[in-house]
Amino acid sequence: MKKKKSFKIKKKISKKGEVMTDSTVNTILLILAFVVILVIIGVIAYKTLVQERSCEDSIVMRSSVNSGLLQLSRVVPLQCTTEKVCLTSSSQGTCPTFGVASKDNDIQKKSVDGNNPDKAKQQVLDEIADDLYQCHHMLGEGQLNFMPQGMTTKNYCLICSRLVLDDKAKQEVSNIKYGELYQLPFYEENF
Repeated sequence: MKKKKSFKIKKKISKKGEVMTDSTVNTILLILAFVVILVIIGVIAYKTLVQERSCEDSIVMRSSVNSGLLQLSRVVPLQCTTEKVCLTSSSQGTCPTFGVASKDNDIQKKSVDGNNPDKAKQQVLDEIADDLYQCHHMLGEGQLNFMPQGMTTKNYCLICSRLVLDDKAKQEVSNIKYGELYQLPFYEENF
């Protein structure tokens, strides 16, 4: 009898060990999958962050050498690139204006609601407002003098981003007027 009991006890112990091994392996696999997803998202966000930060830094450096009698702003190059944003209302939508996306031609795709024209228009207005704010912040919020000055007054323009709608999104979002940017719900609620 004693042999049978010890055999049963050993069998129960091995089943518990199998259950623990299975759950441990599953937990490790879930953690690894989560880490891989975080790395992929981090690489995409990091690239955009590095571009924005290098632009900000070059503007600050250029404005620091642009003060006083010596105008050395032409010596320090700007490291700013124009961001290309394709607003699409379909998963297959493309913006032929930008060409084909590649390593040298980075195009961000952002989706707008293709079923609701009012919501799509609001999403486009939100994207325009966000890009305007981001550009204003990146260029020093009007506090930095980073462009060369001459004997005459000159106006300069930097294009921070280009927004293009694909064909289907153009049909959904008809006319957007300049004044509509100031009629966003955010302004109505907070100001």
